[in-house]
Amino acid sequence: MPLPLSGKRILITRPVDQAEEQMQLVRELGGEPLLLPLLDIQPPDNTQALSSAAVALANHAFAVFVSPNAVQFAVPTLLAQAPWPATTTAVAVGKTTAQALRAAGIHQIICPATRFDSEGVLALPELQQVSGKRIYIFRGQDGRPTLGDTLSARGADVTYITCYKRTPPFDLAARLASLMAVNPPDAILVTSSEAARYLMTAGGDTLKKQLQSVPVATGQPRIADTLNELGAFVVVSAATDDKSLLLTLADVLKSPPSIRHITETAMSDYQSQPPTTPPAQTSSRLGDRLVDKLNPTLIVALVALGVIAWQWADNRKQLTQAQLEVGKKLAQTEAFLRESRIELDKLDRDRQNERVRLAVVESRLAEAQSQQNTLNTLYQDLSQHRDNLLLAEIEQLLMAASQQIQIASNPRAALVALEGAQSRLTGFDSLRFIPLRQALTKDIEALKALPDIDSEGMTLKLDNLLANVDSLPFVIDAKPQTKPVATPDVPAGESPWYKNMGGEIWSELKQLIRIRRIDKPDAPLLPAEQTYFIRENIKLRLIAARTALLQRDQNSFRTDLGAARLIMSNYFDRQAGEVTNAIQTLNRLSATDIHVTLPDLAQSLTALSNLKAAQNDVATTPVAGGKAQ
Repeated sequence: MPLPLSGKRILITRPVDQAEEQMQLVRELGGEPLLLPLLDIQPPDNTQALSSAAVALANHAFAVFVSPNAVQFAVPTLLAQAPWPATTTAVAVGKTTAQALRAAGIHQIICPATRFDSEGVLALPELQQVSGKRIYIFRGQDGRPTLGDTLSARGADVTYITCYKRTPPFDLAARLASLMAVNPPDAILVTSSEAARYLMTAGGDTLKKQLQSVPVATGQPRIADTLNELGAFVVVSAATDDKSLLLTLADVLKSPPSIRHITETAMSDYQSQPPTTPPAQTSSRLGDRLVDKLNPTLIVALVALGVIAWQWADNRKQLTQAQLEVGKKLAQTEAFLRESRIELDKLDRDRQNERVRLAVVESRLAEAQSQQNTLNTLYQDLSQHRDNLLLAEIEQLLMAASQQIQIASNPRAALVALEGAQSRLTGFDSLRFIPLRQALTKDIEALKALPDIDSEGMTLKLDNLLANVDSLPFVIDAKPQTKPVATPDVPAGESPWYKNMGGEIWSELKQLIRIRRIDKPDAPLLPAEQTYFIRENIKLRLIAARTALLQRDQNSFRTDLGAARLIMSNYFDRQAGEVTNAIQTLNRLSATDIHVTLPDLAQSLTALSNLKAAQNDVATTPVAGGKAQ
């Protein structure tokens, strides 16, 4: 049975350090997550207000955190001075924010149960009566004023603390355009109104029209309103958790694409009925008359006397029961004490026997511990030696791959070296090698993603041209093809003298006029020693082009090939087949795009360096407690 998002590409727009959970959910539901953060979360330009808030935190009744980013950037500073004060209650706008607060060691938290936004926080019972109370709101730069304005209207003393700022990535438009052109997503997840605006406005009107055909999913009505204003194809789920949102999105993706706006709500209507009060019962006239005749003071005295008598009888009864219970407990206690003395004597004898046995066991344990330490030391030495050999071999392969990329610009050879390093790690299951494996996998995928340029084939063609330059014919070497003049076979003495004289006159007249083409310049006449230098010049240009090919220098490569082609066109006989083939080969080579941005191997080299540093730390740590480090 296929998964709900099978075959679907879902674009995640959260910051990198907050997107892993959504990406994992997409994978679990069968989809392919694509990551393009729409916001960069950075510390504010001025942190003085945050430092002042840390000092005065205990004087505030509530501290509102509007997002996990607020927790990330504010809590370390708040807890740097002192622990979280018991008099201050932390308010989380959503469940993720509450989890971040608990992870930071704060447990005095209140959070909305259903709606996770400013309106949900304002509906909390604890924030209804806040007159005279001081409240901090930790938020991002230029946040919504709804929460603070409403609390201020309720009489609270509200102070905003800007603890982070949100800015779009500088290359957002280019990356978004590239994504939509090369690998467009089937749907997009958006978790903030700012991200929604950047998504729909970053690439201009052309990209906006393209994005308006892609479903954009959110769990917040406020974000949905922003997307609707921008003309997006909005998918709204009443459930605010990511999994429910993705399941709702999966249902939408199965529906016809003509549906423009889809809103799924899961709400129940509750109607409150006005309370009904039973009708008042009237007393009878007889009761009214009796009450009027009785003395109220007498009634109160009689009632009080009855209550006192009942309490005295009840207390006496309870005292008697307590005396009986105490007697029983004392008898049980004496019996228990006698049994305890007998058990203590028995335990004392057993303790003496156990001391003897323990002394024997300790002596044997000390001997076994010594042997274990010796074995652990030997095992650690052998393991470190094997790991050191493995790391040295992988380091050589990585250095070779790096040299192939940086010096020879040969991604194929670098890929072979990286795959060799990865295969060497296959037989090692230690968790310490996982970061290195992950870094190698990323670098291998980056190299495989490069366009395939047949450098070897192009180099071979250039070498063949170099070898054939000396055999190419010059234009001045070409011999014009002349048609033989057909002369009639006239026997001697048969042609009249006047015809012979007329033929000679006509032949002389034809020599006076010659017709030739002037749209092309005449082939230059070169002395023999100059032809050698022309051939050598072409060879130098071809050698320079081959060097530029190895260096992936597109401009130099095409310039040198163009110069060689121009020389061949001007000085060599283009009617010759070998010259024509050479010029065509130069044209094809010049049209080939050889510029490729090669990735570096910084991740793999850094992971290897960290692993070697950890290995050295383990080597210098002594074996403790009889366990190998």
